[in-house]
Amino acid sequence: MDAYALIVTGNIKQAKYYQQALQSAGFQAEYVTTGARAQVQLAFTTPDLILMNINLPDMPGEVVVRQIIAHQRLDTSVLFLISDDGFTDISQGRLQTYNFAQAIDPKVLASLASEMCQFGAQI
Repeated sequence: MDAYALIVTGNIKQAKYYQQALQSAGFQAEYVTTGARAQVQLAFTTPDLILMNINLPDMPGEVVVRQIIAHQRLDTSVLFLISDDGFTDISQGRLQTYNFAQAIDPKVLASLASEMCQFGAQI
């Protein structure tokens, strides 16, 4: 079964680029464009990778991150945080987390995501 990635960003064009990149790396990838949709999706799924831009249109991304941290079921998820304004100072608790101060190149994302999720599966 393919690893599952959830992309959370208000930028649909960016979301589609990331989705295509992750799918080309073997992920089953889908995206949501609001924090509220992310909360619903995360209530019913356990992604191997969560790629989230903390600058969301409907709520601060920090709210979603704190809810992710609160769910032990998501402890095995790898969390990639992107901040367009450079702010990524969020306490990630137990999660394997990587911060990016700006949008990440889709090819770099695909490679890094594959490596991190394979590494996480071996722990």
